Amino acid sequence: MRAKDFLQKIVKREVIAFTSTLSWDEFVWVLSKEVSVKFAMEKGGEFLIFPNLHFEAVTFEIIKKANEIYRNFWLKPRDAIHLATALHRNLSEVVTFDDDFRNIPLINYRAP
Repeated sequence: MRAKDFLQKIVKREVIAFTSTLSWDEFVWVLSKEVSVKFAMEKGGEFLIFPNLHFEAVTFEIIKKANEIYRNFWLKPRDAIHLATALHRNLSEVVTFDDDFRNIPLINYRAP
């Protein structure tokens, strides 16, 4: 329910939300495993046009920063890319269910 409430805040522009383009991959992968590939195909397109969710492309500069984060904080590579993307946008808060971000001093961690 917390995730749904947070997504509604994005839709209503109560929060400004950015995510890495890699989030599409994670979203579709989870749906394909938890529901079905057909459902994931349908919802994957909808995710790309989610109201007021801004996608940030993963650039070489972001990957270099992710490599630094990966080495210094032992985050999983994909998580390091997400964090590097946030830092690239000068964002200070990461909203996620992933507890791996909890003790990273570069950002404020918040669960939805």
